Amino acid sequence: MSFGVTPDSVLYILFFGFGLLLSFGVVFILVGLIQRLFGIRNEWFGITTVLIIYVGGFMGASLYLDSVGQVRPGVISAKEETIAFRKEGDWTHNYGLSVTYRTDRGDEANTHFNTNATLFDALHKGEQVGLRTVSINGWFDLTRLAQQNTLSWINWRWIEYGLGGILLLYAGWKSLKSSVGCLAMLILLVLLASLPFGLKYQEWRASQDASRTPLHANGVVQEVHRVTTIDPLPSDRSGNSQWETKMDVAQLYDIVVIRYTPQGYREPILGVDAVDAVEGSLEKGMTVELAYGPNAPREVRLPNRTRNHYILNPLAWVKEQTLALGLVGLLLVGVTFVERTVKRALARRRQGSGAVA
Repeated sequence: MSFGVTPDSVLYILFFGFGLLLSFGVVFILVGLIQRLFGIRNEWFGITTVLIIYVGGFMGASLYLDSVGQVRPGVISAKEETIAFRKEGDWTHNYGLSVTYRTDRGDEANTHFNTNATLFDALHKGEQVGLRTVSINGWFDLTRLAQQNTLSWINWRWIEYGLGGILLLYAGWKSLKSSVGCLAMLILLVLLASLPFGLKYQEWRASQDASRTPLHANGVVQEVHRVTTIDPLPSDRSGNSQWETKMDVAQLYDIVVIRYTPQGYREPILGVDAVDAVEGSLEKGMTVELAYGPNAPREVRLPNRTRNHYILNPLAWVKEQTLALGLVGLLLVGVTFVERTVKRALARRRQGSGAVA
């Protein structure tokens, strides 16, 4: 979902964004007053209420667009594919579409969407595409590609990750009440710490399998990004209380972005490979040979390159984090044991005092 922008609607959109920012403070104040008025002491009440208000409002706007929005013709004015490098040591593909259309008043408007690879490759600059639009009091439009709706637009994977994280935190909180629970949580944390290694091992095996990339082409190197540090669990929060997961890599490697045109494609795309670093072997603007698969053309493979970083770096990280988690787990078990021992001693002392009395 996006905004349809005309020269007259820019000011309204700016006011809307400014008002949305101000509303956060107002909502938090109102929620605090409600808690005091009704004597609600649950610390999760405020956070849950704020989430319901804003997530509910966002989903409501999306469903409103689905139900009353009108389908209008638009023309794709621009396409943009970019690569974003992440602290985790990998990358993401971003696909953007800019569309020009006419509002219900006849004004020319522009809108922009982030989409997926399949839809991005199927649409081309200058082609017509259907847009679902609804006017918000004539100030601006809410827009979405006609072939999408709220259910197809939601990133369900992030919701699954969020629910899984909440369940893990709840289980961890409950486990601290017993030594067995602490031990079980320690084992779970060790398994989670080993998960990046397992995933990277699968990526390494896939990168070594030449049968997955039977097609060949030539492309031009757009960027060579040297990776010297990775942080599988990054946190942007400041403070010394956060868990440090950043490390210098055991094996330097380059993320190589290559522009080329796969077989059957009308437009070039960006393919990416991650290879062990060799000084001066790859430079921007260089023409290189690559291999790719018909079902995943953006996962390219440069010939005669090693990719040991898939194994060496996660293994070094797992060793480092497992040691740290093991020490923390032993500390938690020790604290729980001492706490229970002290409680039992105090209970026996009270029983002895009662018997003497």
